[in-house]
Amino acid sequence: MSVRRVPSFLSLSLVAYLASPTLVFLLTWPIPLVGWTAALALCWGCAWILCDDVVIASPSTGPISLGLWSAIFAVALAWASLGGAGHVFYANEYDWHVRDALLADLSRQLGPLVVRTSSEPSLWLLRCPLGYYLVPSILAHRFGLHWAQLFLFGWTFFGVFLSFSLLARRWSNWRGMLAV
Repeated sequence: MSVRRVPSFLSLSLVAYLASPTLVFLLTWPIPLVGWTAALALCWGCAWILCDDVVIASPSTGPISLGLWSAIFAVALAWASLGGAGHVFYANEYDWHVRDALLADLSRQLGPLVVRTSSEPSLWLLRCPLGYYLVPSILAHRFGLHWAQLFLFGWTFFGVFLSFSLLARRWSNWRGMLAV
């Protein structure tokens, strides 16, 4: 009889963070039967990964100290702030105005964006890096467009915080984490 490990909170958070944009994309697909079927398959795959604890196969170094948690929080906050998400600091106009337009469009209309050109009767599916914007945009759709930037900032912060937390689980000090 093999002993199964219970997935850690970090493993659950990682799978939720990585799968949630795809889940939002599939649940808002224009053909519900296709989207919902694929969403069920995604959920089954996530459960399989978590049951086998494939996400973090290496043992942890032990509990993470409060000082390291504080440092991870500060780095994630600085990273998200200086990266332009949420416009906390200067956001490059030539880069972020396109991103802000995409975030606003996704917040206004659920589902994959389609574009109809005047010269062709067919619809074109908008192809861009949607995954980063889907979760903040669905929240902004629900709670209001004025919250979109804050949700994008929180999503960015959570991703950076989660990444450094997973590194801290593997290495107990900054030197080991920075070597990666």
